[in-house]
Amino acid sequence: MNKIQKLSILSLSFISLIATAAMAPALNGIQLHFINAPETLIKLVVTLPALICIPIGLLNKAFMKFISKKNLIIIGLILYTIGGLSSSLSPNIYVLLFTRAILGLGLGVTAPLSLVLIGDFFHGKERAKFMGFSTATTNLGGILSTLFVGFLVSLGWRYSFLVYAVAIIVLILIVFFLPNDYENNEEKLSTGNIEEDIRLNKGIFKYAILVFLGLIAFYAIPTNMDFLVKLRNLGGASTAANIVSIGTLTSLISAIIFPKLIKIFKRYFSLIIFISMFLGFIILGTAHSMPMILLGAIFVGFGFGDVIPFGMLFASNLVHKTHTALAILIVTTGLYFGEFVSPLILQFLSKTLNIQNVTGSLFGACIVCIVALLVSIYAIISDRKLVI
Repeated sequence: MNKIQKLSILSLSFISLIATAAMAPALNGIQLHFINAPETLIKLVVTLPALICIPIGLLNKAFMKFISKKNLIIIGLILYTIGGLSSSLSPNIYVLLFTRAILGLGLGVTAPLSLVLIGDFFHGKERAKFMGFSTATTNLGGILSTLFVGFLVSLGWRYSFLVYAVAIIVLILIVFFLPNDYENNEEKLSTGNIEEDIRLNKGIFKYAILVFLGLIAFYAIPTNMDFLVKLRNLGGASTAANIVSIGTLTSLISAIIFPKLIKIFKRYFSLIIFISMFLGFIILGTAHSMPMILLGAIFVGFGFGDVIPFGMLFASNLVHKTHTALAILIVTTGLYFGEFVSPLILQFLSKTLNIQNVTGSLFGACIVCIVALLVSIYAIISDRKLVI
């Protein structure tokens, strides 16, 4: 593949985090405008697209039987753009959530297929490298969009949705430069044994669970940072946006060096990932100063930067190469399901811990990281023979 073709694939990753976490700085403004809306509905502005991704992501395998991946992605980008930009016109919270659902329909196509394309076009060490690049690009999109939204929200929360105009550029890249579907003759000869291969490789669900838990924990930051900085009297929406961006920058760096880290630590790397996130949330939950909050965000960001490439790489290597797409779609389902249920689970854990303010969600994320560490230990023991 030439550079512009690789860029077209990575451009899909660039807009993934923009769909969700980038809206975090606008939450406070949205809450003030829709003053009677429950806080849970306000937080759904960030996470609802992830819920819509779940069924759409699972249906992609069926869609690909009738529509080429490239045409599916084009349809997804059109929905993404319409849903993203139309949110700025919402007269009430329910219309806003409806437009976010349209965005989620588009994201449910583009995000999983961006990873499927990597599985199609890259193999072995190159796949690990490009998985890391994909996550780094996602985080770069998150950094730039969060900063941009932080600026736009100072003009008014409705302006924040202009960030979705970037999808138009991605659409142009896809239309003109994305290669046609990768074809593998062996894949064509083995379409009948997908279900059998999944039964023989149930280990992929361990990695779907790890990604699921990682997303639950991580989204304690974008959905709560705006409220945390206000609780500590450290600033407003722009301050929260800057903190989230610094954490995401750390994720970007972590993802870029993922191939080197996975080469050193191999299957044990998931322990480092979730220990880093656990320490970050402990720091955030107890921090009362800006330096400590930044330190906590950096620890969480470092771990989170490798959650997705780790899960995708190990899951795709567990199954026969003809079923890489299905394995990636299953892990992606865990990703977006975790993103959606994050505020619900963290709120439940906060109440269980009897901590009523925003720090309850941060300590709840610590519990999620502990569960992820237990799953990691099980994965390490059960997949001793897996070669990466």
